[in-house]
Amino acid sequence: MEKIRFYTREHMWVELDNCKHWLFGISQYGSDRMQGVVNIDVKPGPEYVGQGEDFMWVESRKAVEILHMPFERGILLASNKEVEFNPSILDDRAEETDIGVINAPEFKIEDAGRCGLMLPVEYRKYIESLEEA
Repeated sequence: MEKIRFYTREHMWVELDNCKHWLFGISQYGSDRMQGVVNIDVKPGPEYVGQGEDFMWVESRKAVEILHMPFERGILLASNKEVEFNPSILDDRAEETDIGVINAPEFKIEDAGRCGLMLPVEYRKYIESLEEA
């Protein structure tokens, strides 16, 4: 099965895992922009989180980025303890390293645009528009 991955304007990615849960992480562009991730803090799960609510904080040498739930209603299930203990792994492998797992039982793929999620090709165009500005 082909992987289904979306991106947000906050440079977070979500990827369908086993047709039930969504892995999440930050994009390589987002990691590069932060110039060195030093701490990851994810709300403890399981916990319901509404769309737009804070659920993850990524601290870098430069700033703290607050990431928000992209789904209308998500259940934060777990975080990747390896990343929490060694966040610098994201500096070089952000696209391959998940930070945690979300269950979004009410989300349908066709709702992606309404939720502000972009396909990889749309995300690349978004990044290009940021670099041009």
